[in-house]
Amino acid sequence: MTWSRMSFLSAVLAVGLFAAAPAHAQARTTAPGVYDVSIVYIPGLSVPGGLPDCAQQFDRQTYVGKLTIAQAAPGAEYRVSFVGENQDDASLNLRVSAIFSNTWNGFALGALGGRDDALVSIDAAAIKSARVTGRVMGQNGSPGHLGASFGPGGVVERCHFTGRGSKG
Repeated sequence: MTWSRMSFLSAVLAVGLFAAAPAHAQARTTAPGVYDVSIVYIPGLSVPGGLPDCAQQFDRQTYVGKLTIAQAAPGAEYRVSFVGENQDDASLNLRVSAIFSNTWNGFALGALGGRDDALVSIDAAAIKSARVTGRVMGQNGSPGHLGASFGPGGVVERCHFTGRGSKG
């Protein structure tokens, strides 16, 4: 699967948002609409290109929600968002918003972390900008607040994980 720094949101969009594509991954999707997806984060899973430093503080977790794809007109840029809740604790949530160029080749779902609707691939090379926010679980078993932003090509511009969950 094609993973990028954006995948931590994927595995966190992509957040997530993170290894080789499952053989049974679904076809890539770019069609505007609302899709039921899960973002699965598994610590220690190798991600080509790596993850932002703050993602190393997260515990394993899954966010179940809706991925929305919008395109104002054929040939226009894509606007993609995800809103989801942690499958084990509804007080934890994740929000992702991203703008992709009109050359974006979409996302794919597959099996990961016990879910069949996991976001396993997203074309991060076409990112123009993205933002990830949420209340997520830290490795110490406490929640913390995530704030990350990405620039063109999925380059991490900022990644902060604060609160009790960020304490070692």
